Amino acid sequence: MKKLLVASIFAAALAACVGPHREYVAGGEYDGYYDGYYGPYAGGYWNGDGFFYYSDGHGGYRRDEARHYRQERFENGTPFHSYREQHE
Repeated sequence: MKKLLVASIFAAALAACVGPHREYVAGGEYDGYYDGYYGPYAGGYWNGDGFFYYSDGHGGYRRDEARHYRQERFENGTPFHSYREQHE
């Protein structure tokens, strides 16, 4: 039982060291602008369809149909840097 506990602790510590990595989508990273409509920026990426896909904070991405994220400056838009982040 003690060996199982030690092995479990070791496995958890090893998994914590792996951490997230970034996968770049649709030509890589982009700078853009966001008006804060969905709350704080939590990650996302520009897709080849011209839409921004923002992180829903639960491991998924949602398409910004209303264009709260844009690649060009707009009133009330603040700058951000986009990338697609995936966790293993």
